[in-house]
Amino acid sequence: MNAKRRIASIILYVVAGVALLFGFLYSFSPTLMPYHERALGMAHEQLKPEVAALFLTLMRVIGTNFLSIGVALILLVKGPFSKGDRWAWWIILFLGLICLVPLLFITLKVGLHSPWWVVAILIILEIVALAISRSPSSSE
Repeated sequence: MNAKRRIASIILYVVAGVALLFGFLYSFSPTLMPYHERALGMAHEQLKPEVAALFLTLMRVIGTNFLSIGVALILLVKGPFSKGDRWAWWIILFLGLICLVPLLFITLKVGLHSPWWVVAILIILEIVALAISRSPSSSE
């Protein structure tokens, strides 16, 4: 693996690690996040049980989305991306477009007090990694 692809791989591993961290946090949290409570204007305990259960289910959907992104990135980077397979580059690009870009808009809808900036940083890191790995001198 050449130096540019190695740097891109490290960046993508960081994206995967952050995605896994948020995935575990969202998938296993027993209550809503503080920024969710702020957006709702009430604490988790003040919600009707069925509403709280629905919100936690939606949080777990986002959590499993993050877990999927993290695992997919690790598998792609460790295997085909590091070998230079072009199709892996495209899959990583579309993974970001399909998962991370809509997630940015969702977190912004929750409010500026949400971790929208984490999602924005992940998108930027993914773009940088793909740009580095796609540069003309990245072929071996």
